Amino acid sequence: MLRATLLSLVLAIGGTLAGLYVFHIILADPTADQPDIRLAADSFDIVLGSGSVVDGRLRMELADADSALLVSLLSVPAIEQYPYLVLNFSDIDPAMSVSLGWTANAGRRPPGRVELPTRARHSIWLETAEIAEWNGPIDTLGVVIKGELGDSFTLQNVELLNYSLPRQVRSILQDWSGFDPWRRASMNSYTGVNKLSPFYPVFIVVCILALGLAAYCTWALLFRRRSGIDWRVTGLIFLCCWFILDLIWQHKLLRQVAETHATFAYKTTDEKLRVGPDAELYTFISAAKTRINDPDARVFIASTDEYTGLRASYYLYPQNVFWVLRGAELPYLKYTRPGDYIVIARPSNIKVSHKAGLLVTDKRRIPVDVVHHSSIGTLVRLQ
Repeated sequence: MLRATLLSLVLAIGGTLAGLYVFHIILADPTADQPDIRLAADSFDIVLGSGSVVDGRLRMELADADSALLVSLLSVPAIEQYPYLVLNFSDIDPAMSVSLGWTANAGRRPPGRVELPTRARHSIWLETAEIAEWNGPIDTLGVVIKGELGDSFTLQNVELLNYSLPRQVRSILQDWSGFDPWRRASMNSYTGVNKLSPFYPVFIVVCILALGLAAYCTWALLFRRRSGIDWRVTGLIFLCCWFILDLIWQHKLLRQVAETHATFAYKTTDEKLRVGPDAELYTFISAAKTRINDPDARVFIASTDEYTGLRASYYLYPQNVFWVLRGAELPYLKYTRPGDYIVIARPSNIKVSHKAGLLVTDKRRIPVDVVHHSSIGTLVRLQ
């Protein structure tokens, strides 16, 4: 029974890999086979941050800001011909976040950017077909690393690779073994996959299950006609596939639990909010609240993002807060009065002219005093 189960699963895995290879061959452009591109560390210009190339590796430090930006010239007529983009770091803290940026078609197209959903690791494999607007000629490629002041990392190289079955397998395995940080949607569900996953685990495992059952039933009907199909084997094949799928999900979830403990354990409520998913918004609102002297003052929230507006209102309590779920960002002028506060939480269609002391909307110019300003938003008081 065990031997039949193992043999069926081996054949199913081989059949799944063969199917992936054939699927790529059918969809691939036969004229798209280009030599691999390797961008060495010394081919990148340091736009933000400080560093130097040592032994063919770029050693960077976040000395003056919490981000580093590396840019390399890249002349590729059709970037979509390369199925894999690989970033190789010889040293990087998993807490750092990595983003890609690029300019296309000699600047005639808007620049593109994508934040990599997985935690940083020494080798990051991406299937470029999952990256939006990753097509056409690419002129420059940028790598953005975010962390904390004083953090450092070492970039070895960046590669653009052609398709091969081993590379496909490595891309899938790395995606399954990694995990992505908590996102806003994680409060409702945790899927175990990210937006750049090449193949969802469910799809691959279902293929293995179907091929495994087909392989065993074919073998049993051809060579074991007398004894027939052993339903224990079919059940064991299903159990093994379920265990593989659940193991992937549990691995990612346990990594998230460990990350949550490291981030929030032994902290006060205020400290937790300052390192949580709303850290920037909470820090801005906390600073704004200290500048609202009148506890009875009315505070209006202006934001086009529903989540941002709701969270900003929540963090401003117990102030007298007003925010409209659907409709204009600000009420009619007749409902406001001098001394009212307005919090413009980005994104917002309302602008503030600091020099002129004006709050600018599509239809109005309102004189205000700028009380507090940050990259997240602005607190003003009506004159």
